[in-house]
Amino acid sequence: MPTSTSTSHCPWLAHVLRCCTVLLLAASSACTQKQSPDVPTSTSSTGTASPTRSATQNAAAWQNLRTLQGHSAGVNAIAISPDGSMALSGSRDNTMRLWRLDSSALLRTFAGHDDKVRAVAFSPNGAFALSASYDRTVRLWGKP
Repeated sequence: MPTSTSTSHCPWLAHVLRCCTVLLLAASSACTQKQSPDVPTSTSSTGTASPTRSATQNAAAWQNLRTLQGHSAGVNAIAISPDGSMALSGSRDNTMRLWRLDSSALLRTFAGHDDKVRAVAFSPNGAFALSASYDRTVRLWGKP
């Protein structure tokens, strides 16, 4: 297995790496300049922000409210609807599923991909859903 990756043969990879570097630097800068009132932080000697012990303990106190079951293989991706009432899950069973969060009810199973579903998303208005698969397709799904 190679220990380094050359981007000369993959210009798109070089672009992705540059974009990721910019995003990471921007996120790091934002973390050191802003503090959420909900997550207390402390600053380390390197100048980066990190959650304090009390914030970590608060997160550990969260309880499982519901478990959504139905996929026959591992889940790769989830997304919450813009209004917070539904969730999408994408799985290695080649399906995307739509769930109602207040009841854990399975509303619909979207089948059609020939390989694992690796990403799912809602449109900003919640009218459409998208799924991306290892079968090299992106599918747009609408309400019937």
